[in-house]
Amino acid sequence: MNVLAELEPKEVVRDFYIGNTHVRIATDYCRPREEVPEILRRIARDAQRAFAAQQAAKQGEEAEAS
Repeated sequence: MNVLAELEPKEVVRDFYIGNTHVRIATDYCRPREEVPEILRRIARDAQRAFAAQQAAKQGEEAEAS
């Protein structure tokens, strides 16, 4: 069982390069417009948690150093 083969997109509709970056757009990863707001909320929530954790770790290091 090849894990990477399972991750390959099934239907690539655009395949191009931007400089050295290979871009492939596949329809099997597209989502309906109705799902977009919830996806963006989830991304924002996860990013906010990551930033807060990073800031807390930085403040903890600074407190230990002083």
